[in-house]
Amino acid sequence: MEGLGPWLLDNGRDLLITSAVALASMVVLLWVRRLVVKWVAQISVLPAWHNITSLFETIRLASFLWTVLLSAYLAVQVSPTPEPWRTNIARVVLSLFILSTGVAATRFTHRLFRLIGLRYGMRRQAVELISAVPTAAFLVVAVLGVLQLWGAPTAPLLLAAGIVAMLAAVAARDLLPTVVASLQVTAVSGVKQGDYVKIDTGEEGTVEEVTWRNLVIRSLDGGRVTIPHVKLMRATLVNYGRPVKKASEPFRFYTRSQLREITGLKAHNLRELADCLGQV
Repeated sequence: MEGLGPWLLDNGRDLLITSAVALASMVVLLWVRRLVVKWVAQISVLPAWHNITSLFETIRLASFLWTVLLSAYLAVQVSPTPEPWRTNIARVVLSLFILSTGVAATRFTHRLFRLIGLRYGMRRQAVELISAVPTAAFLVVAVLGVLQLWGAPTAPLLLAAGIVAMLAAVAARDLLPTVVASLQVTAVSGVKQGDYVKIDTGEEGTVEEVTWRNLVIRSLDGGRVTIPHVKLMRATLVNYGRPVKKASEPFRFYTRSQLREITGLKAHNLRELADCLGQV
């Protein structure tokens, strides 16, 4: 404690500069964060962006932590703290920043996949399985970044991550094509419940249900047909939307030769038939 007083006197100017840098950077970063929050609130009223508020909530707390950590890092860089203390403090601050970024990215990705799953009717188990891949990737990258920052060996972790990725790829080899096909059918074709669709393989009817794996339609003869999305990717699908309902009984025309001989009028379509009936 006896040496602290002289040190403060000798470094008073540098400490004031450090405090000014920390305060200025904090004010600027909070101002930028406020602009982003305001921009998100403005575009969230648009129909196409109504879920952006839910996504931003996953990083709201992390964004405030980032402003504090970045301000602290800048302040440490101009502080009169002697080496190696300054380097170690900067590494700690950067480590916290990298880890918080990785955690925020995993939360953001998980929420994004949940919203996509709700949009396209995917089961929760499938959503959790799919989102686990990028979530694990973000965490591995964050841990690798921290280890690299402190000079620790990263080869064992890279090897373990590669093995886990290979196992995950083998386990999801059947699931991934189905998910991709589901997104293509629902997003690109715009198929939804109540639409009338026709497929070049012969199936046609009204869509009763769109799941993450199959398309269920009610055919013209009343049968219920289930078509996997993987099959639809290799077929041509025509979506007629919601056409006018068809009559349950066929409409038949009945004619008599006597009418043709008596009047001499002929009708080749409905409009001509109406005109002939009016004349008769």
